[in-house]
Amino acid sequence: MAELTGADIDSVDRAFYELECEEPLFRELNGLTGMPMHPIVYYALIRLLQPRLVVETGVNNGFSTRFLLLAMERNGCGLLHSIDMPIPQEDVRHLGKEIGWLVPGRLRARWQFHLGDARELLPKLLQELGAVDMFIHDSLHTHDHMLFESTRILMLLSQNLPPRSIVRP
Repeated sequence: MAELTGADIDSVDRAFYELECEEPLFRELNGLTGMPMHPIVYYALIRLLQPRLVVETGVNNGFSTRFLLLAMERNGCGLLHSIDMPIPQEDVRHLGKEIGWLVPGRLRARWQFHLGDARELLPKLLQELGAVDMFIHDSLHTHDHMLFESTRILMLLSQNLPPRSIVRP
């Protein structure tokens, strides 16, 4: 993480430590053990890189979105634009719940939610925004859809990223 972000090891350690010790959701769930890693990594990246504008596709219950917004709140900067499809009526996991229901009200001021298909909304949003500091794909994981989103965002990101932001194997 330090090599990817250019941050020192102590800063990386602090980002993970503050999340585990201070976030109420983690306290309720008994810490980081058993948690999916991607929202934790997103949190640390946002804290360390301090992007001003992030685009996310795929929200669902808002678990990852919550951590993106929490990091932005702690940074005192950043705006998140998220795109997701409506929840199907037959999806019993969300009975009576809206998309992003895990995002507390206090974090929603930095969040712009766009309801609809990313194939329609993402190109329009990217054109409107003009520049994006970070992109997070967590929507439909088919090859065609991931390729669609990646090609749209890479054209925009490559124009605006500092050299260390492009990671090569």
